Amino acid sequence: VGNCAQVVENGVNGMIVHKEAPRLLAEGLMQILKNEEKARVYAQQLKSKVKSLYSQEVYISKLTTIYKLVINA
Repeated sequence: VGNCAQVVENGVNGMIVHKEAPRLLAEGLMQILKNEEKARVYAQQLKSKVKSLYSQEVYISKLTTIYKLVINA
């Protein structure tokens, strides 16, 4: 879904399961539901990754770089 592959790192901040593998999806969900610590760690890691890629500060920095490149071209 969307940019999931850019954000989710299997076993670090979530689980990646092939869309044609519903049993593996169910097993992965059960692992997370049964292990509150793993769920907490995944959530923290994912939040950190998303902030590092998509925060307002990152967006402004990238946009500023593009503007400077256009102006100096």
